[in-house]
Amino acid sequence: MSTPEQNKAIIMKIYDNYGASKGQDTIDLFDVLADDCLWRSPGSDLQFAFATEGRGPDYIRQLFETLYEEWEQVHYTPAEFIAEGDRVVMLGACGFRNKKTGKVLETNKADFFKLKDGKIVEFQEFWDTLKAADAEGHAVR
Repeated sequence: MSTPEQNKAIIMKIYDNYGASKGQDTIDLFDVLADDCLWRSPGSDLQFAFATEGRGPDYIRQLFETLYEEWEQVHYTPAEFIAEGDRVVMLGACGFRNKKTGKVLETNKADFFKLKDGKIVEFQEFWDTLKAADAEGHAVR
């Protein structure tokens, strides 16, 4: 069983690698995913192709491929990591440019992880889906 500090170190390393590579090198993430990892992202009601719920590395790999077909990462800026028990939370911000409209989505972000024996078993993210819809060119009130 891993400690909260060990879990935090795992998640921090993932963000270090992800931010440095502009999202194109997520191998360290895939090294620590449980085979049945549950991955959840908001926005399915707005029909973002990458904003769904699914399980396992193959699903998550496809999600990233879909995301980067439609968006270019401008930055990914973790600000704080909080660890307790088997949970790690990342609070930060990110920016993505929509390839179709050229508009940039700037949003605060919160990512919640649950780990077991050094592997990610659950992930849930929160970000501003309304700003993303605007960046995609949807009418937003």
